[in-house]
Amino acid sequence: MPRDPDQPRHAPTALVSALRRLRSAARAVLVAHALALTLAVVALATLTVAGLDYLARFPQPLRIALFAAAAVGLTIVLRKVVWPALTFAPSLVEVALRLERSPQGRRAGLDGRLASALEFTHPPATGAIPTRDDPITSHLAGQAVAEALSRLPGVQPSSALAVSPGLKRARLLFAASLIPVAVAGLVAPDTSLLALRRVWTPWTDAAWPNRTAVADATNLEAHPLDSALSFRAVVSKTDRPPGRTPVTVEYRVQIDGTPGPITRLMLNPPRRAGEGTIPETYEATLGRDALRLAAGLTAAETDADGSTTRIIEYRFLTSDDATPFSSLILTPRPRVASAHATITPPAYAAGVAGVASGEAAVPTENARRRPIGPVLYGSEVQLSLTLNTPVPVPDHADEQDRRAWAARELGPDTLPDDATLEISPTLWTVRWTADEPLTFRVRPTDRYGISALEESSFAVSVVRDAPPRAIVTDPATDEAVLPTALLTVAGEARDDVGLERVRLEAQRLTPPEGSAGAPPEPSGNPAVIASKPTRRENEPSEGPLGPLAAVASLLDLSTLGVAPGDEVWLTAAATDTFVLAGQRHEEVRSTPRKLKIITEAQLVDEILQQLASLRPAAQRLDQQQAQAASRAAQALRSDEPNADALAGSQREQRDIGERLAPAADAVRRALDRADRNALPDRALRDLMNDAADAVRGAREASESARDALEQAARTPEGSPIPREIQDQASRGQAQVRDQLARLDDLLSRGQDGYAARQAVERLLQDQQALSRLTREAGEAAAGREVSELPAELRTELERLARQQEELARRADSMTRDLDQRAQRVQPSDPAQAAAMQRARDISLSEQVAQQMRQAAEQTQSNQTGQAQQNQQEAQDALERMLRELDRAQARRDEELRRLLADLERSIEALIAQQLREIARLEAAIDKAEYAGLDRGMIALHANTIAVHDTSQARDVAPVRERLLSAASHQEAAAENLIDPVDALEADKNERLSLQRLREAGDLAKELKQRAEQRDEQRRRGELRKAYTEARDRQAKLRDDTAPYIDKALDRRDRNALLALAERQDEIARALRDLREKTEELAEASTFDFAHRRLDQLTGAAAGSLRAAEATAALGRDQRAAVALLTALAESLAEDDREPPFRENPGDDAGGEGGQDGGQPQDSMVPEIAELRLLRDMQREAASRTREAEAGGSPADEVRAIGRLQRDLAELAEQLAERIRQRNAPPGGGPPGGDAGGAPR
Repeated sequence: MPRDPDQPRHAPTALVSALRRLRSAARAVLVAHALALTLAVVALATLTVAGLDYLARFPQPLRIALFAAAAVGLTIVLRKVVWPALTFAPSLVEVALRLERSPQGRRAGLDGRLASALEFTHPPATGAIPTRDDPITSHLAGQAVAEALSRLPGVQPSSALAVSPGLKRARLLFAASLIPVAVAGLVAPDTSLLALRRVWTPWTDAAWPNRTAVADATNLEAHPLDSALSFRAVVSKTDRPPGRTPVTVEYRVQIDGTPGPITRLMLNPPRRAGEGTIPETYEATLGRDALRLAAGLTAAETDADGSTTRIIEYRFLTSDDATPFSSLILTPRPRVASAHATITPPAYAAGVAGVASGEAAVPTENARRRPIGPVLYGSEVQLSLTLNTPVPVPDHADEQDRRAWAARELGPDTLPDDATLEISPTLWTVRWTADEPLTFRVRPTDRYGISALEESSFAVSVVRDAPPRAIVTDPATDEAVLPTALLTVAGEARDDVGLERVRLEAQRLTPPEGSAGAPPEPSGNPAVIASKPTRRENEPSEGPLGPLAAVASLLDLSTLGVAPGDEVWLTAAATDTFVLAGQRHEEVRSTPRKLKIITEAQLVDEILQQLASLRPAAQRLDQQQAQAASRAAQALRSDEPNADALAGSQREQRDIGERLAPAADAVRRALDRADRNALPDRALRDLMNDAADAVRGAREASESARDALEQAARTPEGSPIPREIQDQASRGQAQVRDQLARLDDLLSRGQDGYAARQAVERLLQDQQALSRLTREAGEAAAGREVSELPAELRTELERLARQQEELARRADSMTRDLDQRAQRVQPSDPAQAAAMQRARDISLSEQVAQQMRQAAEQTQSNQTGQAQQNQQEAQDALERMLRELDRAQARRDEELRRLLADLERSIEALIAQQLREIARLEAAIDKAEYAGLDRGMIALHANTIAVHDTSQARDVAPVRERLLSAASHQEAAAENLIDPVDALEADKNERLSLQRLREAGDLAKELKQRAEQRDEQRRRGELRKAYTEARDRQAKLRDDTAPYIDKALDRRDRNALLALAERQDEIARALRDLREKTEELAEASTFDFAHRRLDQLTGAAAGSLRAAEATAALGRDQRAAVALLTALAESLAEDDREPPFRENPGDDAGGEGGQDGGQPQDSMVPEIAELRLLRDMQREAASRTREAEAGGSPADEVRAIGRLQRDLAELAEQLAERIRQRNAPPGGGPPGGDAGGAPR
């Protein structure tokens, strides 16, 4: 070991020894100080870490990290603090110097002495001057050392070296650090020891005792994937206030054994935090979407079949406690994944459209679900439900157990008695026969007890096949009709499944004889008018008709032999296809639609009453139009147009137009009724057509006025309303009033005319009926005096006489009434008044009433022969009166045609004059010379007003209105031509005048054409009436002849045949006279042929009757005559006739030239009538041909049929050629083109 440098070479002296002791003491103090400080720091650090660990429960890694940090820190402290103290060794000189400078050293007098004395103890340095042997030096050195030693004991090393304060603080710090350690060790020795172990041996399993305790309270084995999952934990121990313990859950989902990431979720405390008690239940809800996301499913994705295994693992954690991992199964909630229904309808409904059948998917979502069906009663139904996941079902259970299970799973009281079940964990199938509606309510539950969220209901709607329903659809209501009505009748039937047959029947009902007022009774069997399907012999059935079928046909009441007073009941009958278990539905019949047969006079009365209701409405509308026109005139002529006033006038005009619609409908219904009944009264038809024209004209005029008011309302503010718009509005409103006045006048005079005509016609009908009764009574009383007659017969004659006297009184009243009515209608209808006057004159000149009174007296005296003669003369006079009244419209139209012809010529002259004035104005504009032009327009205006004033008839009111409008424009043009001249405005007004004049001319032509058409239609109606009367007479003659056909005749029979021959001759003469009087018949080759054939048939029949040869040929000729007369009458029926074989029915072939090619369509015998007649004659020929084939007709009959067929073929060729020529365009081009061949 090296020698201490401070060690003198000689033995240490006392001084050196003392200083060394002082140095060792100082080192010890420093070491003690360092150790105390180190221990204090260690103690405080341990105490701090232990306390923090106690509070925070440091995890082991953190504690190990803290231990490592503490070890490093302690090493640094030992090196920096303890080691320097242990190695403290300053030199003795330094020690001496520090003692000298210390306060105690200075007080002891060591300042400057101790270090010097120490120097004397050391040998001199090499090369120094030696002094040891110098006694003085030695003595002085000895004294110095001795003095230093004497003073040295009073110095304390700790204070002298300035180490005592630090040592004291270290001891205090060390002592202070030991206090909490000692207290903790005394109070909680185990806890203190545990704390030392957790701090200084962190690698051990030392752990603090838990302040909290948590347990799993979820208690689930499985959970559905479509519901939120609630985690529940119970905290049984805590050092926190109630509800303040943090509890978390860690969870992860294993998908087919693959764990997912761990997710943490904070649990919610009890709801009434602060008031809870231990234990506490904490809860956290994992939302549905979050759960599905954790399970690897999106929000829209489903685990339909549960094929993927999903397990959620979780545990609960508090600050110092955790539960072991628990697991539960995530499974799809059981539900009906799909449903299918298979329906097999009964055999009779198989394949019928609209009947539920076959297999179809059933929606499983309640929001989209509709009842299955409707399923037809008796159908076999199979409902299959497929589940998304297996559910427990009874295995090997008997039927009772299976039904009990079905009651639980499908709903109580649902399963039908005849139902069969097939069940498996994922498929349930139910089969049954549908007999009532039912609903299956399914809510499956799996083996974990998880049920479907909501009940799935599958309703099965069952409908019974009710009996069919039948109704007569046309006519829509009961109706009164004529015996000759030709009606479109229709019926309709409906059924739930299908109809087998539908038919429409007509049943004639007649009032019982001798029971006045008794309800009519059926007569004969119902006649089948139409049926579906139409089945003929040797033809297969057409099959079911479907659920809806309609039948329709034309019903000619004349074929039923009905008479006024009878009724015809139309009934629709239907049978459906229902067949189930041997049961069928009975045939269903509709409520009958009743047709009451009335006379023509009654029908006319009803139509007139229907039309009469229009008069008050027309008068009210006329008043409203007058008020509206007055207000509109004020609004239009105002210097500053008022928009509100114009809008009000516009609304008023629109309302008037709308109120005209019911009037138009009423007239249309009246016309339709007349058409359905084939009403031959041409005058009444003309009246209704004129009324329809008046209503239509009023509506058009109202629309024109409304349009003008709308244009006026759009006039810019501050600008005057143009004169043209004002004129259009006022003109339209005036036309409305004119047409309403015309309508009122038409209805007024129509009622008077028809009242007069009906009075005459009814008197004639009653006289004819009374004449028949008188003839029958005269035959019974012939050759006897009144006194010789039985009482019953005398009473009958007296009754007939009284009736005849009553007819005489009615004749007097009728004559007076004709005179009064003529005076009433004279101002508005001179032609009608003249007809009434002539009819009255006939009544007076022929002494109709006097002849009837004489007939009454003669009847009472049993002079029935003379009575019948007077009755016949009265009837002839009444018929003449009727003809006069019927010719009133013809005279009116004739006068109207003359007026219109004159008016047309006058308007043409006005148009020519206006054209000249326009040409003069155009030339004057070029030269700017206008002198004298106003005089021409003034003259034209005067001429126009003159023409207007001469045409005051109401029938030409539209023409007069155009003339008045033209005159207004002419007056305006004349004003424009007066200085200052406005040539452009004058030209505009003159052209407007020309336009109105041309409109007036066109209207005059149209009115003339209508009058001509009415005349042709009237004459056609008279011709048809003549044919109808001839047919009736011929049919009566045929019926009277029928009993004698092929009969062995006696003398009385031959006399009867001679009387029948006279009647046949009368019919033939009437037909020849009709042909000669009607020139148009000769021009219509088909009608001419029909008349020639009629002459042959009636002539042959008359000859056979005179010869008393009542053979089958006689009956055949009479039947052929009846059929031909029927065809002639029906061919002239009033229908909507379109020109045959024309491509453009509305094309008039260039105006008037449209008639150049042949007969116009409005001629008395139109081509369509010839076509109909030709068709009916061809049918007759075909019928005779079939009869000849079936019955072996004689050779002469076969030859007659052959001639008839050849004649008909020639007629067809002639008619077709005539039509082609008429439709050929001018110049020989193809039909439909002009002369140049270009289409028009």
